[in-house]
Amino acid sequence: MKIQIHRPLREEVYDALRQAIVRGELSPGLRVVETEVAGRLGISRTPVREALRKLEAEGFLSKGPGSSLMVSAMSPEEVEETFRIRAVLEGLAARLAAERATPEGIEKLEGILKRSEAQMDGEAPERLLEWNTRFHDGLNALSGSAQLQQLLQAIHDKILRYRRITLGVGRSSKVWLREHRAILRAVKERDPGRAERLIAQHVLRKKETVLAYLRNRGEKGREDKRWTG
Repeated sequence: MKIQIHRPLREEVYDALRQAIVRGELSPGLRVVETEVAGRLGISRTPVREALRKLEAEGFLSKGPGSSLMVSAMSPEEVEETFRIRAVLEGLAARLAAERATPEGIEKLEGILKRSEAQMDGEAPERLLEWNTRFHDGLNALSGSAQLQQLLQAIHDKILRYRRITLGVGRSSKVWLREHRAILRAVKERDPGRAERLIAQHVLRKKETVLAYLRNRGEKGREDKRWTG
């Protein structure tokens, strides 16, 4: 993790820590110790303390034993709620895309999908995550609704944490690519109802993958581990 001092230091620390959580570099249950993070980064404790408070307020960190902080685990209830919200929002985005998307916009999304299909074999997980995110972001953009995209952005980091799981376990990449292709076909054929239904089903199937992962793995024992930067 690196920081660049061109903004208030507390914001740099906050962004660096949040991205580390979102990218999975900080696993749920890992302890984040203020003094050790400050020492690792070579800065005072004050900006680290302020960054940790903000992350706790946003739910990325939670109280552990005593006064310690730990990376928040993903509860089944949180997964259920987040994916239901996502299914509704992305369903509406797909419906609007089928109604409003320009030929140029559809062609651009087609290009994203073709590129991901062509590069699927042997791709590293990070690259698969990037292509998956590009498709969903591109589809949402086709809705033409800035307000809807803002709502989706508000839960983007939570969604991204879950996407790392759905691409790593459960259904293969070929399956979700096939589902992406079906969703895009519905948009191209100007079928709003089908586009909405397919993306909602796609999202809710990912929810089941995440819930199964949490049931099988759990977070036992992770609270005793520390992360220092």
